[in-house]
Amino acid sequence: MNFKRASELLQIANNYNIEVSEVFSALKQALEVVLKCGKLHADFSNEKISFYEIIYNRFGEERKKFVQIKRNNYKAVQDRFISIVISYSLEKKREQVKSLKSMIFKGKIEKVLKSGFEVSSNIGFGFLPKVEILRKDLARMQLGTELYLAIKKFKSTKKAPNGALVFTRKNMNILEHEIMDNMSDCGVYYIEKISARKISIFCTKMPTKDQIKNAMRVANTFLDIQVRN
Repeated sequence: MNFKRASELLQIANNYNIEVSEVFSALKQALEVVLKCGKLHADFSNEKISFYEIIYNRFGEERKKFVQIKRNNYKAVQDRFISIVISYSLEKKREQVKSLKSMIFKGKIEKVLKSGFEVSSNIGFGFLPKVEILRKDLARMQLGTELYLAIKKFKSTKKAPNGALVFTRKNMNILEHEIMDNMSDCGVYYIEKISARKISIFCTKMPTKDQIKNAMRVANTFLDIQVRN
């Protein structure tokens, strides 16, 4: 890694999906901590970046003291720098996830694990734990199964230090999407959960017996069909 080239910092910003200014700030912080110097400033010239701290000589004159990354402290600077960059990236991803928590996404099971499933979606790969799946749905969760997902949280782990999406299937909006898919030709315009064992479905056309049966299987509850034109 060349800390002295602006193009290198731009590439890091793109890789971690953060602003160049945040990458620059991370490098500045890493240098100040590892090199134990004062507040650093930067010079930019021909794509090269030089950092310096302002000092004063015995006559009170201002001078620039440029810092050097030596071989014995290069790795420490690099490790601290990447750590700060990752923290910026994780914080940005968490903020993005917050704005998506109310949305439903289509996904597909890519790998079956003991504790859950690795899934792909239109917002990226993630993990769907078995505890986040309704018991009635577990039997149909197989490799290649397409399903609706909601975001549970975003977290970093040893296996995914840059963070990973954790999905859930325990979401009323998912049930609404599945019912509307099943009754796509019935003009469903509103679904309301009356109680733990009853759901009202408002539509413009009466569903067929098969559609009602499938919807009951999906909802695992009784249905109250209200047809209103």
